[in-house]
Amino acid sequence: AMAAAQGEPAVGERCREMEVRRPQEGDGALQVVPKPESTLEKMVLYHWSQSFSSQKVRLVIAEKGLKCEEYDVNLPLSEHNEPWFMRLNPAGEVPVLIHGDNIICESTQIIDYLENTFEGGNIMFQ
Repeated sequence: AMAAAQGEPAVGERCREMEVRRPQEGDGALQVVPKPESTLEKMVLYHWSQSFSSQKVRLVIAEKGLKCEEYDVNLPLSEHNEPWFMRLNPAGEVPVLIHGDNIICESTQIIDYLENTFEGGNIMFQ
């Protein structure tokens, strides 16, 4: 019984070591120049490539060199009226930006948010 009791802490420490070494999933690619901690959050843009307001937002994201997952919401197929999308934006309009816990639903608000959250690059759309 004594030997077993002595063996247990060693196993626990080995597990902890492995925990520490395991890289965080998918975080490595998201590191833009951080201002607040929130800049490391995952960013997802729901847009329609033919939409002018979506293109403006994508231009700002590209200009700032931000890592962002993009999903096409097909307006001709009425994907913007699907329940999953209406949960993101009850108005059913693109673009919608999700960044961490923030959901921003209008292109000028998204651009303002990006300007305020990420330094570098500065396009103003009149």
